[in-house]
Amino acid sequence: MPTSPKVVPLRRNRLVGAIGIVILAIAGSLTCPVHAEQPSEAAERMVSQLKLLASDEFEGRGVGTEGLSRAAEVVREAFTDAGLDVSVVDGGAFQEFEVVTGSELKSPNELAFIAPDGTRTSLEYDTDLRTCSFGASGTFAAPLVFCGYGIVSEEPAYDDFANVDVAGKVAVILRRTPQQSSEEGLFGGPHAGTSRHAALNTKLKNAIDHGAVAVLFVNDAFSGTSEFAKLHEQQDAAEQRVIDAAVAMVNGDAHDSNVHSPHNHGHANPHAVPSSNGESEEKQPVGQNPESDPHGDTEETVPDPHNPHRAHSAHGHGSLPASESLTGAVTHLQEVRRLIEEYNPDPLMEFGYNGNRRGESIPVLQVRREAIDPIVSSAIGQTLEQLEQAIDADGKPHSVELAGYSTEGETALRINREPVKNVIGVLPGAGPLADETIVVGAHYDHLGLGGEGSLMPGSTDVHNGADDNASGTVALLELARRLAARSEPLPRRVVFIAFTGEERGLLGSAHYVKEPVFANEKTIAMFNMDMVGRLTDDKLTVFGTGTAPRWNALLDDEAEERNFKLSKKEEGFGPSDHSSFYAKQIPVLHFFTGTHNDYHRPTDDWDKINVEGMERIVDLLEDLIVTTAETEKVPEYVAVKGRAELQERTGSRPYFGSIPDFGGEEVGYALQGVSPGSPADKGGLKGGDVIIQLGTFPITGLDDFDLALREFSA
Repeated sequence: MPTSPKVVPLRRNRLVGAIGIVILAIAGSLTCPVHAEQPSEAAERMVSQLKLLASDEFEGRGVGTEGLSRAAEVVREAFTDAGLDVSVVDGGAFQEFEVVTGSELKSPNELAFIAPDGTRTSLEYDTDLRTCSFGASGTFAAPLVFCGYGIVSEEPAYDDFANVDVAGKVAVILRRTPQQSSEEGLFGGPHAGTSRHAALNTKLKNAIDHGAVAVLFVNDAFSGTSEFAKLHEQQDAAEQRVIDAAVAMVNGDAHDSNVHSPHNHGHANPHAVPSSNGESEEKQPVGQNPESDPHGDTEETVPDPHNPHRAHSAHGHGSLPASESLTGAVTHLQEVRRLIEEYNPDPLMEFGYNGNRRGESIPVLQVRREAIDPIVSSAIGQTLEQLEQAIDADGKPHSVELAGYSTEGETALRINREPVKNVIGVLPGAGPLADETIVVGAHYDHLGLGGEGSLMPGSTDVHNGADDNASGTVALLELARRLAARSEPLPRRVVFIAFTGEERGLLGSAHYVKEPVFANEKTIAMFNMDMVGRLTDDKLTVFGTGTAPRWNALLDDEAEERNFKLSKKEEGFGPSDHSSFYAKQIPVLHFFTGTHNDYHRPTDDWDKINVEGMERIVDLLEDLIVTTAETEKVPEYVAVKGRAELQERTGSRPYFGSIPDFGGEEVGYALQGVSPGSPADKGGLKGGDVIIQLGTFPITGLDDFDLALREFSA
């Protein structure tokens, strides 16, 4: 039995002193930076509004929450109190539109196979089949055709539909690609496993293009067996870890740095890593089903005992006493063995996997291998596995009609939409320039209770978004109050817009520039604030500095006066709502104080906001807006190459220079704009275009486009 560590009591005065230091440290860390010697009235106002908008009562201001609607009312009331005109949108302040929030499964969803002799075999929902959220509602009754992997490719030459007629029939399609076990396979190479041909949407579009009336997806055999093999590798490693821990304890080692408790979790999460199956942006964990990365990661993954459907890193968590290490290693081994016992090599996709229907679609279901295999075997004398082996062996399609067999089915689902609204307040101008507009904006939505976009996967805690972007919203309200309080009206109109739907793809700003309250052609500049609450060491990042010749000198003068250290990004396209305006050839400036460890996490709370820094940024923006409004000559639009990012772009796909329009629901990749001088620009593309094919690759959406682009060299 290991000996207990020696306890050395502190003298009382030392203990009291230590406690005092700790209390001061904690108090300092929990105190909002605005609480300096004498906070200004502006700072007090902003703190009050931050506390309100970033409180739990506002439910993270997520789309579909009552909290987002309440936030819109708060903004409208603040605009009204400031003296802005809040009647410019059909007599009100709200510019309303709808966004797609997901799909909902309705009834009925059923499927039956009919044999040549008329025998009917009905499948059981959730046991034998599931409806896919990216398909359409509908009924069908048609013959069955096995269409291999549903691939159409010119290079390499491979077409699963070439020798079969699927028009008016139901296509049975395997998931992923053939020859997965080899990087030298048909769709291997540097992007093995990420081939765009594995994408479910691509397979579906191929079936639709060939006239199929429904699609039945079936898991491929390779992914299930390879994942099972990975679990056995994890079991071998776990058994060795138990042995190492036992030896360490017998030898009396106090610590063993190579053995770690499963309770001392790391944060490597497979949900946050692009899945190499190439099917969908939504991830599933290793050891749970073949949605996970079939090629694995260089870092060993182990099950989390608190959530066996999540894996975490087994390395780098520090050392533990040998007895605790042994306990942790045994628990780890037990969890791996449990996953092996419960492993299902043929899982059904959760409803919602691969997102929602985009444009044209047909009923889409997934059926288990054991449900369809008897049909295949009876019809052609070969099992699914034998067909897969044949395809792998000669690298050619083995598509075939399942003669005499048909299927009848029905799917029922509903696309859910939520009403959302931009909030608009107007400060009229006076004089000959009053018909020209300056837009000042910030998005007021956030992530709600986590989910898509959260960097804490699985969390359902309120994501309050104090910095992202209650800070920008509060700065917007303060600017509205100040500019409206001026004794003389500005020469130009200033339009204040709190955008919604930014976190879902700049939806609010994209909607505004499509349906502007004041003409885009008469809008001379746009100022945007997104995450302006964490000013540190006077460092302020400004995007869009190259979009008008005057910006740099104006910024330099104002920044020097206020002791800002500017990081200037010339590009007008970037990661916030200013992009929508720049796409309309409007000069922009976007203000940002930087990312941090609380970004898109539940810990982004108001007490971490540097309100004094926010006030300085508001001071800067006030002068910039007034100067722009009062200068007779309008800022001259400049086309700047490239797109600014929060981080440098990495990855294996070449640069294209397109700006996605996330608000569109067309089939294809809709463009909001293109970067000047980019390949997209040189190719003649422009905002409003929809890409439906890239080279030989059909494009149904952004995911298809991204996967297709990876097939080209930079």
